[in-house]
Amino acid sequence: MPAIAWSLSNWNGPRFRFRLIDRNLLRSMTFILFEIGKDIYAEDFEKPFKEEMQLFYAYESQAFLEANSCPDYLKKVEARLREEYDRVHSCLPSDYAGGEGSIKQVAEHELIGKHKETLVDKDGSGLTRLLEDDKVDDLKRMYDLFSRVRGGGELLEDRVALFCLEKGKEIVLSTDNQADPLLYVRKLLELKERMDHFVKEAFKGERAFTNKTHRSFSEILNLYARSPEYISLAMDNYLRGGKGSSSAGSRGGSASSSKVGGTLGEVVTEEQVEAVLEKCLQLFRFLSEKDMFERYYKQHLAKRLLYDRSQSEEMERKVIQMLKTECGYQFTAKLEGMFKDVGTSKDVQERFGQLQQLHERRESGQIVDLQIKVLTTGYWPTTASSQVYRLPAEVEAVRGSFERFYLNQHNGRKLTWQLAQGSADVKAKYDKVYQINMPTQHMVVLMLFNEGGAGAAGGGEGATLTLAEIEKATGLSQSELKRVMQSLALSNFKLLSKEPKTKEVEATDKFTVNKGFTNRMIKFKMSVVAATKETNEEHQASRAKIQEDRGPQIDAAIVRVMKSRKTMNHNDLMVEVTKQLQSRFTPHPGDIKKRIEGLIGREFLTRSTSAMNVYEYVA
Repeated sequence: MPAIAWSLSNWNGPRFRFRLIDRNLLRSMTFILFEIGKDIYAEDFEKPFKEEMQLFYAYESQAFLEANSCPDYLKKVEARLREEYDRVHSCLPSDYAGGEGSIKQVAEHELIGKHKETLVDKDGSGLTRLLEDDKVDDLKRMYDLFSRVRGGGELLEDRVALFCLEKGKEIVLSTDNQADPLLYVRKLLELKERMDHFVKEAFKGERAFTNKTHRSFSEILNLYARSPEYISLAMDNYLRGGKGSSSAGSRGGSASSSKVGGTLGEVVTEEQVEAVLEKCLQLFRFLSEKDMFERYYKQHLAKRLLYDRSQSEEMERKVIQMLKTECGYQFTAKLEGMFKDVGTSKDVQERFGQLQQLHERRESGQIVDLQIKVLTTGYWPTTASSQVYRLPAEVEAVRGSFERFYLNQHNGRKLTWQLAQGSADVKAKYDKVYQINMPTQHMVVLMLFNEGGAGAAGGGEGATLTLAEIEKATGLSQSELKRVMQSLALSNFKLLSKEPKTKEVEATDKFTVNKGFTNRMIKFKMSVVAATKETNEEHQASRAKIQEDRGPQIDAAIVRVMKSRKTMNHNDLMVEVTKQLQSRFTPHPGDIKKRIEGLIGREFLTRSTSAMNVYEYVA
């Protein structure tokens, strides 16, 4: 068959010099050979044809690779494969994609399979550069070609996940990002959005890419212990709307009641806020310490509800519903209880307001408009030992009136006042009358300088008081008082003057009313000078408290499993307990082991007499 051999040589000859061939003639010859016998065709033509093609593409691919960038090489390969498909369909009776060892497979292996690692790692134009430069079309082409060869898709999946992991580590381990919770979360959301875009547009939404990038995000989010706190802070920022929310009247304090016995850019519309919150919850899903997030979210929600800083109650409830869908009813039960308390407090406030109006009609004189939220112990993250300090006489009178009113209606309950959670609207006369919203502690201090005030420190307008005298008169701790005085004398709103004029507050410093105070706004809000995130000491205290709370949860999971199984070996019990708890946190194996020993000591479990690593449930 010299004619066919000559044609084959001119198609992909050993010297790889291209010549025009008569495709009709070649088609006639190959089809005649095929009709003579398929075995003869396969042995005498198809086999040597594949060998020649393999040599040709081995040579050409190497030359292409040395002369071109990765994207250019892939474009040439894409064109070559189209040409090969067209030639085979025009000239040969062969099945181009016919199973193992097909013409298609030989061409793809030589052009892509042998060079996939080199292409991915190609300096300056490989996969990392394409991802860095958002070259979606080139990435799409790479995925399309790599998915044709064995191991190509898996290689891309692993390298894309690695790229995601490395970028994520840069974000969470950056000291600049760690110092700014909003920046930290914004950059993570941008990375998440970017990776989702790659998966959808370049990798055809392939589930394997999604799963592997999600595993990368899980590792990223759990590299830094403060990720739960920062995600909650970011959500808090947007639930407050980034603007001052309207406040209704003066808030003197809160009482805890118990029975005895887009990317984080500028967000404007509610729809944009909801979209950002949903993205934040995507990050939440990757946290292994969801109970830490719950703790912080509860703290931030409490402040929004107590200070009326929430932009939208409807949005708040939507977030809780999303959390309930993700983690179940138990995760959000206390959060929903907080909303119930706020609704109940409105009814209580209305009845007490009617009593105040009646009292005002009966007795002439000034009355303080006190608004109170009654909170259920256990729902709210109030401190175990709330600091007690002295309220001004006029405020204390109304506080006592409310306490008598409430306890008369709810026999057997006890009120524990959380004054630090409250705020007050104070009218202050300087160059003009200002209405200032401030924390309760600020009001307590400022009232010592009120006109005609006497107080324990001998205050009143024009009085000069030292820090030590103010501490004695108010009952505030020195550390708390220093923060208050910094806000009153050293912030943008200098209602008091301080001597000496240093940046630190000392016990011997003297304070007077700043008669020169002026402000362009008639109404404004003050706050305690404090960071938006916990200090290292506070964070360690929160972590210790969470660790303490986890012990009973591990105990309960062990008992549930053993009560169901009756007998179980150590390894199986560890796996099952971890599985039950991972929706809230991932327990350390050492912690589970300690709790098992504790339950054995309390006779909930016992070791089997036949094997020391087998436990039996004690009914």
